[in-house]
Amino acid sequence: SYTMLNGKFGVVDDSITAGSDLEFNINIYGDGQLLKSITLAAGSLPPDFSVDVRGVSSLKFDVPTPSGGYATHIGFVDLKLQ
Repeated sequence: SYTMLNGKFGVVDDSITAGSDLEFNINIYGDGQLLKSITLAAGSLPPDFSVDVRGVSSLKFDVPTPSGGYATHIGFVDLKLQ
C-alpha cells in the first residue's frame, strides 16, 4: 500500500506554449476526488510536488486547456510512489 506520490512536472521545451506567459494547472485525482491542483507558468522550472495517496486505488492526471485554447505537452520527472 502506497502513502505518497512525489515528483516534478513541467512544460516540455518543444511545446508551442513553452516560451509563452501562459499558466497551466495540473489536477491530480485519486478515486475521482481532487487530491492536489498545481499551477505552473510556461518557461518556469519544474516544481516538486507531493501528494498523499493513502487509501487510493486509482490515480488520474488532468491538464485542462488554458485560456486561449492552446494545447501543450506536459512532462513528468522522477515520479515515485512510496
